[in-house]
Amino acid sequence: MTPGRRSTAAPLAAKGDPDPQAATRPVMVAVAQPLTRGTLVAALRSRGFRVIAGPSDPARVADEVQGQAVGTIIIDHSVDVAELRSRLPDVRLLLLDTSEGHHAQANADRAERLAPYVSLDDLAAVLNGERTAAQAAARRLRPAGTTEASPPPTSELTPRELEVLRELMSGVTAAGIAMRLGISRHTVRTHLQNIFGKLGVHTRLEAVAVALQAGLRPAPGAVADAGNGERQ
Repeated sequence: MTPGRRSTAAPLAAKGDPDPQAATRPVMVAVAQPLTRGTLVAALRSRGFRVIAGPSDPARVADEVQGQAVGTIIIDHSVDVAELRSRLPDVRLLLLDTSEGHHAQANADRAERLAPYVSLDDLAAVLNGERTAAQAAARRLRPAGTTEASPPPTSELTPRELEVLRELMSGVTAAGIAMRLGISRHTVRTHLQNIFGKLGVHTRLEAVAVALQAGLRPAPGAVADAGNGERQ
């Protein structure tokens, strides 16, 4: 089977996924941050999945699912996981989560946790039913033949490159990043080229997807200016 494409095989049994046809049904991405939501939608569609962008209001997720035969919902902590599980007992829930401790444990029996640094390829495998979220996390954090956790892909970035990437995650253009960080557009483009090279990506969308999977947060106070000015 081509990597990253949806399988017609029955998925592995997992909490919240009793339906053997879940892997062939649409995926809803219902996370609060608009750029995160859009990035995941675009990335999964590029891998052949049928994806529905969830509502901006977390309280409306369950209502939006009604009548759409959704098999899996990717959520974050903006959603009331307990209520969603009670209203949608047969839908698989994947919790995009970088938290630890009690908050993470509280939802362990309601949704599968997508741990930090899980790649989009492994996420596709989880959605295909080829492995569970826990198995995908183990693959990423425990590569074959090693006993130490591998560093996130963003670990090679300089502090300034991380600043630029976090601005990028907020939807700010190259011109906006230059203004916010007090540097020239040329310097921003140089940083973006270095970021793309170190992350092994070619577009802003791919860079943001990698950053999200590495647990980075968008820059605070940034105002998206996607429609104003040029983009890198």
